[in-house]
Amino acid sequence: MSMYNENFFESLADSARSSALQILPVVLDLIGPKSIVDVGCGTGVWLKAVKEIATCEILGLDGSWVSPDQLVIPVDSFIQIDLAESISLSSRFDLAISLE
Repeated sequence: MSMYNENFFESLADSARSSALQILPVVLDLIGPKSIVDVGCGTGVWLKAVKEIATCEILGLDGSWVSPDQLVIPVDSFIQIDLAESISLSSRFDLAISLE
């Protein structure tokens, strides 16, 4: 069983949201991105925070351990991938984030 289960994501949600709402305004102000990809996004807490404070296209990438019903972002803003493999996307993004 993966350590990245529902309990794992729930235990991080509040602190991740708090961190995102402190850091993202500064980063978004400096960079002014129109599109953001989060590699290893988990349930998408940081991307949800982006949508709360800015108008940006978002995409979250993570493994099969993230169930679509756990997402806090729209399902169509998420792609399940194998993070051990090269990533090839059809779109380019102004900002990429990856937190662990």
